[in-house]
Amino acid sequence: MPELTPYQHRGTCNAGLSEIGPTGFIYRPDGLGFWTLNLTVSGRGYFDLPALSVEPGHCILIPPQLRNQYGTHQSQSDHWHHYWSTFPSHPLIADLLHWPQTQDQHGVMVLPSGPIRQHCMQSFDTLVERAKEAWPMRDEL
Repeated sequence: MPELTPYQHRGTCNAGLSEIGPTGFIYRPDGLGFWTLNLTVSGRGYFDLPALSVEPGHCILIPPQLRNQYGTHQSQSDHWHHYWSTFPSHPLIADLLHWPQTQDQHGVMVLPSGPIRQHCMQSFDTLVERAKEAWPMRDEL
């Protein structure tokens, strides 16, 4: 395994589509100062929970300040493409951040294929486009 270099993300509300190759990974020993929502689009990835493998339709919710490391699941895929969004805690969304299925403090949800998954991916497309706008609009995501 390559040497782990901590990655620090800047900003608060943000979104993007990461296209990670066969050896790509992210390492955050101190986590981030806000929530991260991750939706796998294609390929397979992993989270270093006790080896949580993700594939298309898997959503992972990572709480603030929670150590995380994730990347392409090399033994199962040559890539991992996933949408991500970061956002701060807010009282209006507090109930939405308590997912019934968790693994090591990460929320875990599998979206069924079909209209629900397509709607979520279209919503992420919109988030990614809005994230490219100038501040302060970006924080209104």
